[in-house]
Amino acid sequence: MTLRPYLLTDAPTFFRWFKDKEVVKYLGAPSPKSLKDEEKFVRKNQRRKNGHTFAVLNESEKLIGSAGIGFEEGVATLGILVGEKKEWNKGYGTEIIKVLTQFGFAYKKVHRVQLKVSTENIAAIQAYKKVGFVIEGTSRQAMKNFILHRYDDEHEMSILRFEWLKQK
Repeated sequence: MTLRPYLLTDAPTFFRWFKDKEVVKYLGAPSPKSLKDEEKFVRKNQRRKNGHTFAVLNESEKLIGSAGIGFEEGVATLGILVGEKKEWNKGYGTEIIKVLTQFGFAYKKVHRVQLKVSTENIAAIQAYKKVGFVIEGTSRQAMKNFILHRYDDEHEMSILRFEWLKQK
């Protein structure tokens, strides 16, 4: 697996993923309305100052996902998406989480890495737990599910620097 910066040529693939309801079911954000909107999103993230967004490539250099990590006052917030369904259940999610968490602790020297995840996204929760994240709490009906047209509960999960270092 490789992480690289977004390229404008990634936009059509991202747009295709965001049109697949199964892929974005737990994303908690509206899908872009057009390819132009997705291209704007890619350009915006190429200039991002308070974090990094990455395209995720598999061993064959095929674009399979997207990942991001933002930084604010010693805290990193991450998010991932494996958009290619043929690549699901192959461990990429866990690997991406490990790499972004290591990046936050080792290179950005943050104290905490955190995220929010739908309580129904069992596969993602399991991947975060494998890396050492713990559920800190649950917010009721806090995440808008744009696909199912409802509000879902969401877990706040995190891992602290000393917990990460203890695993090494």
